[in-house]
Amino acid sequence: MLNKVKKIAPILLIVIVIAAAAFVYLRVAAPTGVQAHPGDSEVSLSWNAANVAGYNVEYMPEDGRWSTTNATLNSCTITGLSNGTVYTFRINAIGKNGLVSSYSAMVSATPRPVVETPTAQPKGGEVKKDTKVALTTATDGAVIYYTTD
Repeated sequence: MLNKVKKIAPILLIVIVIAAAAFVYLRVAAPTGVQAHPGDSEVSLSWNAANVAGYNVEYMPEDGRWSTTNATLNSCTITGLSNGTVYTFRINAIGKNGLVSSYSAMVSATPRPVVETPTAQPKGGEVKKDTKVALTTATDGAVIYYTTD
């Protein structure tokens, strides 16, 4: 019996080493350099990753649960988000071998409406003292700041 164990042990060791090497070789690296760019009710994401089959993009509002969408390129835009709400994003890669990477570093972004440029009446230039100037914008809830110098 001891003789059989001595014969099997080196073979078993070789199998374990080969399996460990294959795992390291097949492992998929997590995406890096994730960037989030907020827009009106959306966030555009981009990241760096090796040649993989696709990505799982997960996002969560500050008081909610994770949602997932898929991407085939190393960028995507998540739409239908609530303006003014902070969202956290994380991404993992899906290797061509079917293995999934660990998550990227998390990033956050807050979608905001596009602010329309304010208009003035009378239009620009110098105005005479005591002239009333009306400042308006089409953006709901926007605050206009001005100076009188």
